[in-house]
Amino acid sequence: MSRHAAPTRRACTARPSRQETEMTRRPTATLAALALAATLAGPAAAQETRSYTDALGRTVEIPVDPQRIIGLWDWDITTALIELGAPVVGSHGRVREDGSTYIRPANVILGVSFDTSDIAFTGAWQQFDFEAMAELEPDLLIARARDADLREQFEAVGPVVFVDTDGFALDSYRAIADVVGETEQFEARSARFQALLKDAAAWVGENDYTYTIIQAAGADASQVNIYADYSMKSYILERIGFTIAGEGARLRAAGEERITGSPELIPAQDADFVFGNYRIDQGAANGPRIEDARLDEMLPGYCDFLAACADGRMILVPREHAVVPSFQAWQTLTHIIVSHVAGRPGIAVPD
Repeated sequence: MSRHAAPTRRACTARPSRQETEMTRRPTATLAALALAATLAGPAAAQETRSYTDALGRTVEIPVDPQRIIGLWDWDITTALIELGAPVVGSHGRVREDGSTYIRPANVILGVSFDTSDIAFTGAWQQFDFEAMAELEPDLLIARARDADLREQFEAVGPVVFVDTDGFALDSYRAIADVVGETEQFEARSARFQALLKDAAAWVGENDYTYTIIQAAGADASQVNIYADYSMKSYILERIGFTIAGEGARLRAAGEERITGSPELIPAQDADFVFGNYRIDQGAANGPRIEDARLDEMLPGYCDFLAACADGRMILVPREHAVVPSFQAWQTLTHIIVSHVAGRPGIAVPD
């Protein structure tokens, strides 16, 4: 049962796009004022602590059993905390055009957001609300290593641990679980996931399938992203027997993650299966049909240039499930892939 008072529901490296309004980072209070507020509002009872060395090489004293955690990035941190059942009291989030806020993508994958739980909104990208954080009396903050420039502001609120969220998703998730004392639960979930991948490989069979990953890029869909590594999507595909092909294979050999280029690159990305991505956190404003239309806009009739697409072997999947640290998301993605690859007898499969 979750400890953050949410309803009981289920909970490369390619990076998620940031389409919220870009704002300059503005501390909403001075460090001195924040430190005073944190001191006055600190937890009444002393907690047992332990030393932890974070991704920045800092050794920090953190609670052995934290009870009031703030996740300083919804996608990479808070969603994992929620799935682990950690006591999250605040989180970074996203702001819709109508001003409402949500925790991406925990709102659609785990059914948990600001309006369905007691988790408080503590600011959006580049606009953290440090006063709101201090008012929550946190005993632990967890931040991305890429936000190290805000270390002093975070430290003025409470103990902060920085986690590397730019590497392999399983490693990032494991680090988050370690910080909050949930390593045993993480390993149990990981073992079930690995067992599923073993089954999935048997369901797909030994076919030596190749794959590529493409995605329309830019608000005007004028370019295409070609990936050598799309986080857990690539991991799952390769664990069940797929091999990267096309420009992705060249990028992989060169140690690169992706390339953004002209739509004329699309025909050369044919493979046994071609994968694309779409967002699921924007309702009707996005989705597989929208992504298909964006690709067709940049290269009219693009599907005719890809045998995989023409034969029904192009598969668009939710990008959230491929990147977010969530075993529930990864298990769902595995079943989606297996269903499309091995579960459609009428689809022509390459020899």
